[in-house]
Amino acid sequence: RTRVTLVWEPVPPIPGEKREDPARVELVAGTRTVTFYRGPVPADAGANAPAAEPSPAAPPAGAVPSAPLRSGSKVSFDAAPGKMTVRISVQNDKGQVLDSFQQEAVVPDFSQPHVKLSTPVVLRARTAREFQSITRDPDPVPTSLREFRRTDRLLIRVTAHGGGGAPELTAKLLNRVGQKMVDLAVQAPAEAGKPYQVDLPLAGLAPGEFVIELRAATPNGDATELIAIKVVS
Repeated sequence: RTRVTLVWEPVPPIPGEKREDPARVELVAGTRTVTFYRGPVPADAGANAPAAEPSPAAPPAGAVPSAPLRSGSKVSFDAAPGKMTVRISVQNDKGQVLDSFQQEAVVPDFSQPHVKLSTPVVLRARTAREFQSITRDPDPVPTSLREFRRTDRLLIRVTAHGGGGAPELTAKLLNRVGQKMVDLAVQAPAEAGKPYQVDLPLAGLAPGEFVIELRAATPNGDATELIAIKVVS
């Protein structure tokens, strides 16, 4: 099984736009024959535990919360490698659907011998206190957005699997056409299975579009992940 983490985050409002606040997010993830997760995001107590035998269980009972969801939330579950359908429904405090979408996702198989990188986790800190809070939190909520201000500081985490040994991870900042701008320092994990980290303050960058390249190399091959970001003033 592969551990899948889904992050939901409200899109920042457009000035002058009127819209209802979301109060509940419902997720159904699975295939035609197996449901890996069905329930709210974030999960009710206990729902973040590794999944047992997947089954199309009914959504957890409970009243719809009245407090609006103004920040990001996440849910994790185990899924079999292969294609998976994800359906999300965003509801108001009356249970009415405000927005919904469905998409296909491919769950990677990390049991293969060649090296693979997990999906990079992007954590954003707007202040020094937020950054300290993120570094102390063992399970912080990542951001799903890719547009940041120059005052933001990013902490990127990624794990490497397979390859017949501990891979060497390198990170580069590229411009929008893929040309290298600078090498980024990578902090190796203190123990096996823990993520590598890249600390990237954005204050030194001009407004524009950039790509962060993460590459894991072993004697048996390599793997690359790219993160496209936009920096605004």
